[in-house]
Amino acid sequence: MWQVPRNHLIKHRLDVLIGIEWTIRPGLASSPMGLAPFATMPVTRRAPYVCLAAWPGGHENPHWTRFEERLVHFLDTDLSRLGITKPKYRSLTAASKDATTELLSELGDDARHYRRAAFRLHGGVRAQLRGVFARN
Repeated sequence: MWQVPRNHLIKHRLDVLIGIEWTIRPGLASSPMGLAPFATMPVTRRAPYVCLAAWPGGHENPHWTRFEERLVHFLDTDLSRLGITKPKYRSLTAASKDATTELLSELGDDARHYRRAAFRLHGGVRAQLRGVFARN
């Protein structure tokens, strides 16, 4: 089941962040990442087409321990086949965070705003989306 929880409609500057959850099994949902060709999307999430990408598994990454029990996302991906050690995982994570921070810094943006957001849309659609949230 796919849903847009009420608490996932968040005003951010002049835009609106929309989070989506996909129920994988009872008690566990995935928080999909949205990609789209919209100017409102962070540069790290722009793509030529609109799409959702979701992790369908459980908490399978032994190096990621700060997870929420009932929610998974790509940080939970099992990386054991890659043979990545904990120090290497930390190094790759730090490099990824640094690169993302640099990409978003020109716009005065911050990746922490997008942890639960699939899409960032123009604030003008907020009123039109109220019906979507009323059904959940």
